[in-house]
Amino acid sequence: METATTAIEGKITFKVLRDYILDRTLTEHDTVLLNSANFDDIVLEHRRTYQEGIIIPFYFLRVLIKEDPEKRTALNKINFLKDDPGRYEGDFDPKIRKELEFQSLDLRDRTIHLCGWCGNVVDHDGSEFSLIVRLHKINILKKFKGRIAQKEVEGMCCANEDNDR
Repeated sequence: METATTAIEGKITFKVLRDYILDRTLTEHDTVLLNSANFDDIVLEHRRTYQEGIIIPFYFLRVLIKEDPEKRTALNKINFLKDDPGRYEGDFDPKIRKELEFQSLDLRDRTIHLCGWCGNVVDHDGSEFSLIVRLHKINILKKFKGRIAQKEVEGMCCANEDNDR
């Protein structure tokens, strides 16, 4: 396993990462290690560009990009591990994947609103969802049972129901 460190002039961006990966012909068997501050810069750049957070583990051009767990990578430097033996660790661990998926959920999905009358999944104001959105919310509720807040609201689906229930 070959390791190398390269100092970068200025801030590490996606363009810098792209050039670094391509110049060194890194592959899906390699890992790029960044200082915590530089990794945060990449996360924020991704959020600004795509209006969403990254999913961990984070891959860019099929190369795993992560914070240096041993804190050996200095600011504005890039380390890489060629043919990283631990490259696939945790990638397919269902517990890790489920937790990361929960963390990456949109905050709006962390509270599921239910009609107080029939239990139908509805929006925060009681309006009904399209079938696709409704099924998505039900799947989230099933997958993260006990970790998703549920709030009862007056559902439009039962707006004309008898109030004497």
